[in-house]
Amino acid sequence: MKITADMIVSDIMNMDPGVIPIFMEHGLYCMGCFMSGDESLEEAAQVDMVDLDHLILSLNQYFGFDTGDYDMNGNEAGSSDYDATAKPMTEAERDELKVNSTAENDNSKPESDRKTDKSKDALTGL
Repeated sequence: MKITADMIVSDIMNMDPGVIPIFMEHGLYCMGCFMSGDESLEEAAQVDMVDLDHLILSLNQYFGFDTGDYDMNGNEAGSSDYDATAKPMTEAERDELKVNSTAENDNSKPESDRKTDKSKDALTGL
């Protein structure tokens, strides 16, 4: 049975308590919460502001369910970032990667475009 957003958190933990570290790596700390008995994975992810798609991908890979052509971090097979042996990144690592890729994209622009972007920011107050 593949993990889905509507599954109850406690049911997933009852399938295999080994998923607890996966929940924690993703920032979902509801294992001891009295609500987890009735809370869906989607509801729990919303409360703890967890990336639901990434969590579901990690859980399905843990259980050995087919996750399509993606690695543990959601990188598509064939992409330069794909790593079949990768462990899931923490939320902080994913945030850092986003910040770094944004900075790299900004630095790849010609100087004239960066000045234009800054003038737009000044106009919008950003």
